[in-house]
Amino acid sequence: MKVSVRMIRRDMLTGEEEVLLETEGLLNGNRLLYRESDTARQSVIFADQIILQRHADVSSKTVLSYGKEGVSTVVSAYGTMELKTRLLASHRSLNEWSVLYQVVSGSEIVLHQELVWQISMRN
Repeated sequence: MKVSVRMIRRDMLTGEEEVLLETEGLLNGNRLLYRESDTARQSVIFADQIILQRHADVSSKTVLSYGKEGVSTVVSAYGTMELKTRLLASHRSLNEWSVLYQVVSGSEIVLHQELVWQISMRN
């Protein structure tokens, strides 16, 4: 089904909040697909795990697991990097999906953010 997507990012380390994009997307059950730009597309899957994927010149796959560590893999022209992830909270309703998570390198938190997808149905 066609939907409108508004994606918000809250940086929990700095307290900053920004709207990353407002675009059209496709919602198919547990999967949300949308374009970030002409050359970048993203998908979000809410299932046994939450999977955030970005396909572009720098691609990534972030797996957030309930109750255990996950992994974030980033692939670029410079190589592949893997970091651990921690899912702290998640929410899924008809009009909004959100995840609060950390990305960790060794014992250092390199990213602590909440992503929110506000979803509205289109005719």
